[in-house]
Amino acid sequence: MSGWPARLRTLSPTTVDIGLTVLALAGQAAPFLLTSRSDGRPWTAVEFLPILLVALPVLWRRRAPVVCLLVTAVGVAAYSVVGDSGPQQPIWYGALIVMYTMAAQTPRRLRLAALVASAVGIAVIGGVFGSVAAGVREGILWGAAYALGRGAQLRRAHAAMEVERAAERERARIAREMHDILAHAVSLMVVQAEAGPVALRNGPERAEAAFDAIAAAGRDATTQLQRMVGLLREGEDPRTPPPT
Repeated sequence: MSGWPARLRTLSPTTVDIGLTVLALAGQAAPFLLTSRSDGRPWTAVEFLPILLVALPVLWRRRAPVVCLLVTAVGVAAYSVVGDSGPQQPIWYGALIVMYTMAAQTPRRLRLAALVASAVGIAVIGGVFGSVAAGVREGILWGAAYALGRGAQLRRAHAAMEVERAAERERARIAREMHDILAHAVSLMVVQAEAGPVALRNGPERAEAAFDAIAAAGRDATTQLQRMVGLLREGEDPRTPPPT
């Protein structure tokens, strides 16, 4: 069982949306498929249409969450109108999934406007076609879906912030190492260069050793800097141009 969360995370968004749509449609359509009227007559297409309006928008919830929420709200309202002749059951499953997505993805103003409109719709439908208890229950469910969506969005934002902070700390560490490499190499090269004229007067072989030390320090610094730049490039976005 421990591998299930990891497997779910590997599913594509399209696969997840199809699965959720099938589950919502199956849950909402079950009474139509497993029961019949008291007189034995089957349910009509008009009574079943709101089920489709509430379940199918889950397929497009990521691309147009507000539009999908509006469609599911129309489906819920339509079922309230024809609900007396159909199976007595709630059909909120698809609408709650879309509400979660809307809360997690849309900008603040649009999100709050959709939330207020949903609250007004719940109050009107509950007052006209239902009871106070049913309206309160539905309001709690839709509010919980909204809260879960906001929590998911805040968790993603926090995780992205932590990743960025870790990247900043890593960049700062690499910058310090690059500074230390340059400072050490340049200091060594300066010392050897200052000793060059003295070594040249005392003996060519000593001057040659000083120049060799300067060259070795430069090559070593170049190698280490290339390694550091390689580490930086491994962690950057491939769409960004390489650093100069």
